[in-house]
Amino acid sequence: MKPCPTSIRDKQVELVPPYTVRGGISASWKGFRASFLYSAIGKHYTDATNAEYSATAVNGAIPAYRVADLSVQYAFDRFTIEGSCNNLFDERYFTRRADSYPGPGIIPAEARSLFLTLQVVI
Repeated sequence: MKPCPTSIRDKQVELVPPYTVRGGISASWKGFRASFLYSAIGKHYTDATNAEYSATAVNGAIPAYRVADLSVQYAFDRFTIEGSCNNLFDERYFTRRADSYPGPGIIPAEARSLFLTLQVVI
């Protein structure tokens, strides 16, 4: 058996975070419903050598990040109003690097987004 090359010995496997934690909670009471989702992903690398960065930005570290989402809904009579916020704390992060269009470089995740919906049943 060939020995492991020194450039990748004792390195993390590429594109595999050391931890991924996802959880959520939801509650409802009468016409009110709410849910909260949370994700935490550890720092990981895009190549086997665990390079922190490269001149082309194709390889390098993907920093740890945490994202939370919140959704609330209230229903009464024939009406339902619902609001949600994705990326509640407006975390600036990226989840991958590209070597072609639109790259090369990082592809940033979406910033905070808010949605509001009103439903009327006729």
